[in-house]
Amino acid sequence: MCIRDRNRTAMDGRALLNHSTREYIALARRASEVSGKSHAPVAVVGLDTPLLTVIGKLAATKMHRIFLIDQQNKAVGVISVSDIISLLMQQALAATAPPAKKA
Repeated sequence: MCIRDRNRTAMDGRALLNHSTREYIALARRASEVSGKSHAPVAVVGLDTPLLTVIGKLAATKMHRIFLIDQQNKAVGVISVSDIISLLMQQALAATAPPAKKA
């Protein structure tokens, strides 16, 4: 969750994670109506969503983060584009690293 999201709802960030995704979206929309600003919808995926699907959804929506929801539609985390790039870089570096020397 970014500061802008937290400020939109004027709530503590941890408290937002206790709401279902629909409740969070409703809170964000209510806050944007009060402020007079329009905000993009929130993108969500389930915990078992494959990484390729997450990347595709981020690309299709042109968003830089996507919320993870559990079976009860509660937000449990966020995946950002930077998180994905970091993971891919770690995997690429591990794949190209020379084998460890035996002692």
